[in-house]
Order: sequence, then C-alpha cells, then structure tokens
Amino acid sequence: MYIIPNALRTVALVQVDRASRKGDNDYFVIWNIHSAGTEQARRDRSDAMKAYLHNHSRVTLHHGGATLDDNSEAVVGGLMIIEAPSLEVARSFAADSPFGQAGIFDQSHVQPWNWLTGSPS
Repeated sequence: MYIIPNALRTVALVQVDRASRKGDNDYFVIWNIHSAGTEQARRDRSDAMKAYLHNHSRVTLHHGGATLDDNSEAVVGGLMIIEAPSLEVARSFAADSPFGQAGIFDQSHVQPWNWLTGSPS
C-alpha cells in the first residue's frame, strides 16, 4: 500500500498478468472521491478535465464516469479504467489532472487491474 500524505491519497497493489496484454502497458482502476463543497470547482474545471482525460500522451482512458450518491442525485466522485506504462504514471495521471491540482479529490485510489471480460487485448 502506498499513501501520499496530503489531500490526494493513493492505494496501490502490484499488477500480476502482463502476458495477456499487448505491449508493455498495464491497466489501472482510478476511483476518486470528491471533497465536500467542491461542486463549483468541479464545474469550473469540467472542460479542462475532459480534455486532459482524452489527450494525455502516456495514458489511454478506456472507460470513465461519475459515481453518484445513494439517491443517484449528486456526483460524489469518479471511476476510470486506464492503460498506462507504470503505476507511477497512473498515480501522476490522477494527481496532475485539473481536478487533482484543484484539490477536488478527498481520496484517489489507484490500483492495477486484471481486465478479464471485455478486454481490448
């Protein structure tokens, strides 16, 4: 487990299945939980975040979307499946994003993922 000692906290495990993928990249799950009271900051950076997600030079976004509260009424975070060359790059991708830089994430969990069904490989 790796924890960054600030507002962006990251939990990470080791990827186990490289043989089933093409190239040298790994898949990762990023699960972000937003800090309370950051709705306006998130709205203000929404376009920049979308551009960042789709135009990163070292990371490919495969799936992503907002996570909602129990009533499905408010955005409380986000979940992404990415492909990146390393765990360090995946962590940086989350931390360096417009939302990460603005302190929107209360928690950001980055974990290697063994993609079994529906994999692009």
